Amino acid sequence: MFKLIKIDFYDEFSCLMGNCPDNCCDEDWDIYIDEETIDKYKEMGIQDLDSKITSSEPHVIIKKNHKCPFITPEGLCTFHRDYGEEYLSNTCRSYPRFASTYGDVYLETLGMSCPATVRCILGWNYPMVFPERMYYENENEKGRFIGRSKAEEMSRQLISRFEPGQRAREIYQTLIGDMAETEKLIDLLKENTSNTPSETYVNKLFNDGLKINEEELTDTEYRIDECNKLFACNVNRAWLFEHVMLDSKSEDPNVNSIIVRGSIMWTLMVLSVSLSFRKNGKIDEDTLTNCCYMIMRICDHGDSLLARLSKGL
Repeated sequence: MFKLIKIDFYDEFSCLMGNCPDNCCDEDWDIYIDEETIDKYKEMGIQDLDSKITSSEPHVIIKKNHKCPFITPEGLCTFHRDYGEEYLSNTCRSYPRFASTYGDVYLETLGMSCPATVRCILGWNYPMVFPERMYYENENEKGRFIGRSKAEEMSRQLISRFEPGQRAREIYQTLIGDMAETEKLIDLLKENTSNTPSETYVNKLFNDGLKINEEELTDTEYRIDECNKLFACNVNRAWLFEHVMLDSKSEDPNVNSIIVRGSIMWTLMVLSVSLSFRKNGKIDEDTLTNCCYMIMRICDHGDSLLARLSKGL
């Protein structure tokens, strides 16, 4: 018997493949190849395999100019295109899907560092609720139920605060008090992402002469809401639910710390959208997609980054 909790549109996810604006195969993150997949590639007689994947464990893709050596000029994976999904490594086949286990509870989420996930969020017409479902291994278990852990209760109470049409920054201010000064936050971000893959995205989203006041940020949130009324609600619900649950291995998640990190994430999001609006003169779903996945790629260098930022404020 186990309980499955998963993000609402998990089963609707589909990779954009060659239409992706920023293919994950071009990233500077490590791509691990499991032993079973390595054995398949050896049996296939892939040429120069040792120059493309490390022979020692853990096996890691050897990037060429920051790109996976198996990616085609069209942005497609050679294995996926020519042989099918079953020839992908566990990492490549699963991303941006993430599964976590907490005893008899399984959590399935989609990483928002993927543009296709963000597109799913933009197309979802309801506030996320993270449905749960019981699965039974035999007849004797039917009718029994696994109750909610402290982390799950906290997650659901927290995300219920974020409703369509509400300013997310106002909710965070209610929860934690004053928000961080934007210029100090950006200075800390640049300092902490220097010489990391995230530096690319920081440079894309933020310029050196950042001067944005509270009124402009509030106006940006209204404009985001006009473009997609559920965007702020669902991005924050998805991020907070996942991170409270991820922290629940301690049995007693530090919710206050997660709320602070969430407020930083969302402030960075609004800042990036505001700057994009300055450059392009409009906020549309392409703007929201690009800003969202880039911010999440910055944040996904580990909660350690958001933790460092929160300590420096």
